[in-house]
Amino acid sequence: MTDIANYEEWDYRRCIKIDPCNCEDEDCGTQVLSVRGAFSMDPDVDDYEWVPVASFTNDLLIDLIKNCISSMDINDSTVDQRQQLENLLLKELNDD
Repeated sequence: MTDIANYEEWDYRRCIKIDPCNCEDEDCGTQVLSVRGAFSMDPDVDDYEWVPVASFTNDLLIDLIKNCISSMDINDSTVDQRQQLENLLLKELNDD
């Protein structure tokens, strides 16, 4: 499990990444979620190839973050980790 205390040192784009859409519309604002082929549902792609999975507007991106937080198992050992993660995500959102 990744240690939340070392959040700044995570290699968080090793397997999953979210990047701005690279279409020609300058006002697009869409973010594209991609995963390495090893984590995709397509058995015919190379394990290291980036596979687009979904696209999100900013509102949907926030919805995704809230879904991730709400899906975390909660018990005595993870309550503090969840709160730390929520605080880090809120800090990231406020810094942008």
